[in-house]
Amino acid sequence: MLLRNSIKFLIYHLNIYRSCFSGLIIHIININYSSTNTRGTMGKPMTKGDIVGALAEKMSATKRASSDFLDALVELAYTEAKNDFTIPGLGKITVVERQKRKGRNPSTGKEITIPAKKVVKFKVSKKLQDAVFPPKKK
Repeated sequence: MLLRNSIKFLIYHLNIYRSCFSGLIIHIININYSSTNTRGTMGKPMTKGDIVGALAEKMSATKRASSDFLDALVELAYTEAKNDFTIPGLGKITVVERQKRKGRNPSTGKEITIPAKKVVKFKVSKKLQDAVFPPKKK
């Protein structure tokens, strides 16, 4: 009798969980389907493979040539960033000197001095800003 009641209990709860999981799986499939079809504000970010594929299609070139172009552009940005590197229509990479400043050690709360250092910054071009967020019409 105990075994029979335990089996009924398990079957009952498995049916409840199955309906919950099937709804959850359908929801996940819908999210993944919509994010792979559109690359809008809620889509996944493009991977390097996606970028290489899009460049290859746009330039009517092979993916290998597009990958080499992208790697060369990135390498050029690395070497020229010290002198400011501008990608027309995208933005400008610069090196900026941060001044020393006061901060707090998060674990102790003690005030500390953060030393001056150089950091790399990227300034988005006006053209890119307007393309992503069009200016409002007056």
